[in-house]
Amino acid sequence: MPCFQCGRDFTLLHREAVCKGCNKIFCSKCLKYKTTSQKFNNKVVMVCFKCYDSAMNLFDSLFPTLDQSVDSLTYRLDKLKDVPSPGKVSSSLNLSVVDEVPSQEELEERLRKLKEKDVSDSPVEKLPDSGKVRNLIEQLTAEAKIDLAAGITEQEMNICAQRGEDELPWCCVCNRNAQLRCVDCDGDLFCQSCYR
Repeated sequence: MPCFQCGRDFTLLHREAVCKGCNKIFCSKCLKYKTTSQKFNNKVVMVCFKCYDSAMNLFDSLFPTLDQSVDSLTYRLDKLKDVPSPGKVSSSLNLSVVDEVPSQEELEERLRKLKEKDVSDSPVEKLPDSGKVRNLIEQLTAEAKIDLAAGITEQEMNICAQRGEDELPWCCVCNRNAQLRCVDCDGDLFCQSCYR
């Protein structure tokens, strides 16, 4: 069984000792506090820190020390009575101010001004100039004409782009250079030895 405080196993250097206050087992290094108590016929006994601390606190509670005089206590109580509570201060301030209720026309005027402000403050998206749009359309149509003159259709361009991005030039089994494409295998690439 290990020490209750440090958890070490008991050896020749760490002997087993029992706290007389709580009857828990400690090693000799953890059980180092001495105290006297009426419980032990005023004999000096070895106890753990927890029992030592409770014995010292019990001693302090039996003999409290008065460090403040009566005059200082009355002065502090009088000073405390003079301080107004926060609830009373805020309510008295609120009662002294009388709010005027605005008329219906004033409310409508405020609402109208707010609506106008919101509309004018909202960011308006700027549309690109018609000249820029026209130039962009002309550029795209010129590129399309060049592709058509070369005999390349859009489908062929898409297929070439996909093959270039998706395919790698090696076998999908052994990573050697691919030489064959299997139509039944979704177009996978194979070398001669793996295709057999």
